[in-house]
Amino acid sequence: MMLSRLLMIVCIFLVSCSPVFGPELMRQASIDLPFDNMQETPIPYEGRMFLLGGTIVETKLVEQGSLIEAAYLPVDSRGYLQSKSGPDRRFLALLPKDKGILDPLIYKKGREITVAGLFTENRQGVIQQMPYVFPLFEIRGIYLWPERYEYRSYPYWYDPWYDPWDYPFGYRPWWRYHPYRYWR
Repeated sequence: MMLSRLLMIVCIFLVSCSPVFGPELMRQASIDLPFDNMQETPIPYEGRMFLLGGTIVETKLVEQGSLIEAAYLPVDSRGYLQSKSGPDRRFLALLPKDKGILDPLIYKKGREITVAGLFTENRQGVIQQMPYVFPLFEIRGIYLWPERYEYRSYPYWYDPWYDPWDYPFGYRPWWRYHPYRYWR
């Protein structure tokens, strides 16, 4: 009995520490993303696999496939998102048509993703009215993180006329007229 409980705890621990993608993809991908070097001299990085995280800015369907524009978030060695730090960067992730599509209603603005992708090129683009050079990655693996909900608790409101022993329609068998019935 004790051994089975210990084995169950070990299994839960191992599953909770598992990486986002399979071991083959995780072994190929690098988590160190040199944005500045990629934008200046992209040729040495072409065809290399990177693991990067981000918050989706926009998802659209284009002729080549599904294109995601995302704000960069660093990831740890397992592919889990880390807290945002440093300068803001953006990247593009393209899923080719032959591998399927990413629905813009599911991959919507504000959702968090982890992408394993091959760096292909830099693309000129615009953020609002400012020109920007986006690194483009071809998606080999993508993980959509569950939505985070913000729960708010409201203070309890006390109703001074609430009577927990009140019967439906204010009728009590031993009391003909309810004293609070006419005050509400």
